Amino acid sequence: MSNYSRSVFLCLLSCFLLTMITPAPAGAETVPDSLQVARLADLGWVWGTGKYFHPWLTYRDIDWDAAGAAAVTQVLEAEDAAAYAAAVQSLLAALEDPASRVVEHPRNRYRTDDIPFIEWLPDSVLAIDLSRRRFTMLYRHNTGMLRELQPDIKRAKGLLIDLRSGMANSYPETFLRMLKLNETLLDEPLAGPGERTRFHRGFQAESTRLQTYHSGFRVGNGSMFPSGDGDSDLPVVFLVNANCVIPKLVPALQQVGRAAVVAEGEVGDASLVERISVTLSDNVEVKLRLGELVYADGTTGFRPNLQVEAGVGDGDPARERGLEMLRSRDYPPSTREPLTAAVSPPTIPDYGEETYPTVGYRVLAAFKVWTLINYLFPYYDLMDGDWDAVLVRYLPEVIAAESAREYHLAITAMYAHINDSHGGVYSSILSEEFGNAPCALFARRLEGQVVVTGFRDDKVARAAGVEVGDVILARNGERTADLVERVRPYINASTPQAFQAVATSKLLTGVAGETISLLVRRGDRDQLTLDIPCDRSYWRSPQRGGEVFRALDDRIGYADLDRLTVPQVSEMFKTLADKRAIILDMRGYPLGTFRELPVWLAEEVSPPAARFNCPLRLSPDESGRQFETFIQHLQAPRPNVKRFTGKTVMLMDESSVSQAEHIGLALKAANNTVFIGSPTNGANGDITLFRLPGGLTLYFTGQAVEHVDGRPLQRVGLKPDIEVNATIAGLRAGRDEVLEAAIAYLNGELGD
Repeated sequence: MSNYSRSVFLCLLSCFLLTMITPAPAGAETVPDSLQVARLADLGWVWGTGKYFHPWLTYRDIDWDAAGAAAVTQVLEAEDAAAYAAAVQSLLAALEDPASRVVEHPRNRYRTDDIPFIEWLPDSVLAIDLSRRRFTMLYRHNTGMLRELQPDIKRAKGLLIDLRSGMANSYPETFLRMLKLNETLLDEPLAGPGERTRFHRGFQAESTRLQTYHSGFRVGNGSMFPSGDGDSDLPVVFLVNANCVIPKLVPALQQVGRAAVVAEGEVGDASLVERISVTLSDNVEVKLRLGELVYADGTTGFRPNLQVEAGVGDGDPARERGLEMLRSRDYPPSTREPLTAAVSPPTIPDYGEETYPTVGYRVLAAFKVWTLINYLFPYYDLMDGDWDAVLVRYLPEVIAAESAREYHLAITAMYAHINDSHGGVYSSILSEEFGNAPCALFARRLEGQVVVTGFRDDKVARAAGVEVGDVILARNGERTADLVERVRPYINASTPQAFQAVATSKLLTGVAGETISLLVRRGDRDQLTLDIPCDRSYWRSPQRGGEVFRALDDRIGYADLDRLTVPQVSEMFKTLADKRAIILDMRGYPLGTFRELPVWLAEEVSPPAARFNCPLRLSPDESGRQFETFIQHLQAPRPNVKRFTGKTVMLMDESSVSQAEHIGLALKAANNTVFIGSPTNGANGDITLFRLPGGLTLYFTGQAVEHVDGRPLQRVGLKPDIEVNATIAGLRAGRDEVLEAAIAYLNGELGD
């Protein structure tokens, strides 16, 4: 959705809150009404867009977070549109940037005197007034007149060009091109100042260990102004004010001393740099800087040679001083600021130790979540709902949260709407809520029930009396189905199978050092209550035991990719070199073998395996999302590798996620490995992370990964070539039905 229509959408959308909001308990934050929510959402756009696109926030000491939190409080207290506009301006004031501001439309200040468009003044000074309303209105008539001015300009001994305006418009740029001043004044082409803006290639993680993505500046060259057939020494003075659009030729001529600028009041580079304009709630218009000028001498900005105070005294002081400068040919120097070349490295934000921040910082957290997903989530278009609506939906909950727990849960519920299995939220508060250590069991949802499939700690689980195939009915007295519904709003999952995997994990997760009580059904009738210990070390427990790789018979080998290490890959292929087929069990998560495995299998040199799409944000313009796309090829075979030419099968299920799915893409590209099992999780791509006030850390997928032919993987998963699902009866009988199916398939392929 275009930012330019945000306010209308948010106002309409937030109306549904009126039917949801209940009176707040005594002492709680007042729940905002729908107009306040719309105002806050728009403030969030200003804060977030400024944070990641205003150039000064990369290297100047500006506490933008504090300014945002303070502005939130002001918006909540705003009683009318004027107060809301003042709150937004208070945020922008922290930048100390006249180019970024709430726009106050002045009364029409076009002069109505009889100064002609073109006038010869004493000392052969030619004055051209391009500022007046009549000139703009008679644009088509006067363009021809401008083209005919070249002979007059060439015989003038001074040129005064009035660009002052009461309302910004783009006509002066067009008018100056028609005057062809550069061709009259220059004997060689002139380059105007360039401009640099921020860009993001993915989101550079707020961490020292995750640096897959990066941000920085991109510099565009300035306009080139062609020269003419002579080098005139004609002095030129431009008259400007804060409301006019300054053509790019003006600073170009000024920087080489071929023109001077007289400003009526404060004038900066606002009209010379890229800005974005958006209309917020209450018809509040905001302009926000996106770029800054770059001159060849390493300076930036725009300053007039002379400034006169606006609206002081009789007559036209700016015009008078401009004429004096022309007649004396004495241009006061114009100094610019040095351009900061280095960009400060990303830092981990310090939000303090408080887990329950003030309402300003709680809302700021929601702003940051919305901003990063809006601009830099590669799977934005795959989310189920409207992301703007999600912000509107959860702002009241974040504001009304009475405790750290309620605040952390509100952020987690908001974040779950990105539908990304990589979309995790972590904090000490959430660990208390959902646990921080798994119990000694593995379980899956099979045939609509949660079933014990194995043990993280065989000795502990058996001592507790658990058996594989037990159906879990309740945990700590809460029915399994009720628990799943209770945690549903907080689960970020790419696919239904991913949701069930996470929900089952939460069912079996408790507090380290304590036990959880499970009510299980064994067989058809018996129900038992079993106490199962929880321990953080169980996070690292493999799903399967036995040898990591081995021969199943004289024709088929097996390797457990959940446990196979990179150094073991070559050993595995050499040990099983005489086999006609190998089963690669990728039910779980690999140990970094996705690059090494295909080297031993590829039928051609470096085949393409996957398509990567990394978000590339060059501006906040939402008219089109851009990506840096590249094709990942498998590594070329090495001289010491003897390719395995037999058949390969990969086993998979919903526990196969991310790197496991990437191994699947690589194996399919290498030798068309056959997939057997059930669909995978459906989340792939290197993650990135950011932090929020209150001690929350959030992850999301940083770049999209697809099949090499462009078919989606996210929110779909890898599809099995042969679908096989385990059964409760099979588990109780000690069978691995997926492995059995793979063996049966290979025996059929290999023949007698």
